[in-house]
Amino acid sequence: NKYLFPTDILSCDFPLVEPPPLDILSKANYSHYGDGTTELWQDSGRKSKRRYRHAFMICSLFPALNEAATFYKKHHCPNGANYEKLWNHFRWKKEHGKRKASSSSS
Repeated sequence: NKYLFPTDILSCDFPLVEPPPLDILSKANYSHYGDGTTELWQDSGRKSKRRYRHAFMICSLFPALNEAATFYKKHHCPNGANYEKLWNHFRWKKEHGKRKASSSSS
């Protein structure tokens, strides 16, 4: 969900996005919505097509975001930056609750 994405991903201290797992297609069977609800998909017809579309978007979007953030950090973080691919929304949400990730410096 775009509303749950970190607003400070370009901060020098904020890590890059963790790449999706290689078996994402077998695990992509639900949608997350901004209000915290989820929708479990049935594995047939139109719903099955949704699984492929979501997996494709995640596998395309995360590396592109990391590449853009890396480019930005290389040009705007004179004291170094965090290039580790560690940020995972679902793990972060379990550890910190519903609030978005936030970093104090940039």
